[in-house]
Amino acid sequence: MSLLRTTLTSIALLAAMFITAQSEITWLETAHDFGVINENDGDATCEFRFVNTGTDSVTIVRARASCGCTTPKYSQSPIAPGDTTIISVSYDPVGRPGRFKKSIYINTSASDERETLQVSGVVIAAEQTVKVRYPIEAGPLRLRRSLIALGEVDKGKSKTEFLDAYNVSRDTVYPKWINVPDYYTVLSAPKAIPPGEQATFTFYFNSVKCPTWDRVADTLSLVPAEGITPIDILSVATIEENFKRLTPGERMNAPAIAVSPQRIDLGIINRSDDIITKEITIENFGKRTLELRRVYAYNANVDVSVNKENIKKGKTAKVTVKIDPSKIEGEYLNAHIIIIGNDPERPKTTVRITAEIKD
Repeated sequence: MSLLRTTLTSIALLAAMFITAQSEITWLETAHDFGVINENDGDATCEFRFVNTGTDSVTIVRARASCGCTTPKYSQSPIAPGDTTIISVSYDPVGRPGRFKKSIYINTSASDERETLQVSGVVIAAEQTVKVRYPIEAGPLRLRRSLIALGEVDKGKSKTEFLDAYNVSRDTVYPKWINVPDYYTVLSAPKAIPPGEQATFTFYFNSVKCPTWDRVADTLSLVPAEGITPIDILSVATIEENFKRLTPGERMNAPAIAVSPQRIDLGIINRSDDIITKEITIENFGKRTLELRRVYAYNANVDVSVNKENIKKGKTAKVTVKIDPSKIEGEYLNAHIIIIGNDPERPKTTVRITAEIKD
């Protein structure tokens, strides 16, 4: 009986120890806002503290930041009950202008669940960083570039491109866009750009609404802030027809284009000469109607017109080219006539026109 009583007493003592020896911590803070910091001032550092409010010692098992710009430092020594420990967190602002929010993940022996700490703030960029990352001046804003290159866009599809901006002023700015074609939608995120913060302009290009084929160049104007002179941003896209879905049978029955001549050499002409007129013949030797999507010249001093846009099989169309020598700049003419059609094998044909200009 004595042995049984002793055993029960031991078990009771062990259970009591197990129940009372608990690991528990209490964080005094889990977020820190650095406010506005300058890139040139070096690392910004803050401290997070927790108290061991349990009855057993606690250790920090691991501290990991969400990116390499944030560095946590801590002691690996056990924290006794009632003691406080510090986790120091540093943020490197170099090359990182704008608002930031970073997370630090803490694992301790007190729980299987990790704690998330956060640091945030706004970095005011150094002048050199702004020049390198945002070289285009636009009043209080600096832009990453002045060209929106959309590349190739299938007719009927849309495409998206982005332009980053940075507010170098001390005021919040409300940029807006003007001279925007109907086939563009431009959004700003955020709409109001606080001092020292970044923004992104998103350009949505809808080729369905665009009436032009092949190369499309537009000038969109950004008004950075009220009363500031707009800055022009060039947007370039190439709208193409997608023939990939055609079956072999559809390709066999498609239109087929032949262009003659494919080069016109005017030789030597005088700048005082009258307007020169030349003709280009387009023939459809395919099985279906050839639709001319667009016929145009890259050169402003060359005028192009076509007598029909739909060419039935076995028929031809005439392209009239007019050149005004007095408007040609420089000593040479190197013009390109672009013919866009629905021939899947040859959707784009180029005719080159050359000349030497004498005064």
